[in-house]
This record gives sequence, structure tokens and C-alpha cells, in this order.
Amino acid sequence: MTIPSLRIPFALTTGLLVALILAGCEQEGPAEEAGRKIDQQAEQIGQQLEQTRDAVTEALEDAGDRVEQATDQLEDNGER
Repeated sequence: MTIPSLRIPFALTTGLLVALILAGCEQEGPAEEAGRKIDQQAEQIGQQLEQTRDAVTEALEDAGDRVEQATDQLEDNGER
């Protein structure tokens, strides 16, 4: 067997391996699909937590403002 006679089978084998690898990468299996869904859910949960945090922060600031106003009114009433 000479080296030129090995080139064709080697080229065919290499081409088939590359084709199989690329075909395998294109198809999403159950694990990849589950991972993608988990990522999407985690992103949604993160957004909801951020919205909740913002709402709680705003509510606490409003409560603090009301306490400050009430304190100011009590101080004003006490001075009179």
C-alpha cells in the first residue's frame, strides 16, 4: 500500500467525522432543552426579584417619609 492510496479513505473518514460532529451540534437534545428552559426561568425569576426589590425599597422609603412627617408634626405641636 502506498501513501497516495491511503489519502482517499482518510479524507472520507475525516469528512464523515466532521459531518457527524456538525450534525450532532445542530440538534438540541433533552438535556440541552432542559438547560435552556432552566436558564429562561432563572432569568424570569431574576427579573421578578428585581421588581419586588424595587417595590419594597420604594415602600420603605415612603414609610420613612411618613414617619419623618409625623415626627415633624409632633415636634411642631410640642413647641406651641
